[in-house]
Amino acid sequence: MKNKNLLPSLSVGREIESFFDDFSLTKAAGPSFKVNISQDEKEVLVKAEIPGADKKDIKTEILGDTIKISFEKKSEREEKNKKGYFMKESSFGFFSRTLPLPAQVIADKAKASYKDGVLKILSSPPLVRSTPGGSPPPR
Repeated sequence: MKNKNLLPSLSVGREIESFFDDFSLTKAAGPSFKVNISQDEKEVLVKAEIPGADKKDIKTEILGDTIKISFEKKSEREEKNKKGYFMKESSFGFFSRTLPLPAQVIADKAKASYKDGVLKILSSPPLVRSTPGGSPPPR
């Protein structure tokens, strides 16, 4: 007897699923930026890679155990050559991420610096360690 695939739609479904394997929500939402958050017994440290952003365009907001980092990135480029060709290119983008912190911190005690495309936010000491869900542990 000849071996027939009785459910050819399943193999088509698998092909469609494999097509989307590399597609993620991050890619669908657009470009993002890398953020690393760490904590030890003395401090919470947030490092965000934001190359090319102007310091005045970066905004941070700490609310308890959550941090929001947002910025605008603008660039303009003009080229003229001897033959009279002219090219002007500009781009603009708004980026924002809201992330849970491992502990509640006091926003007024946080210190931020921006150097060589890296934003560092240091807050010490943390008030209360948060549970994995992001909220403070029950009392």
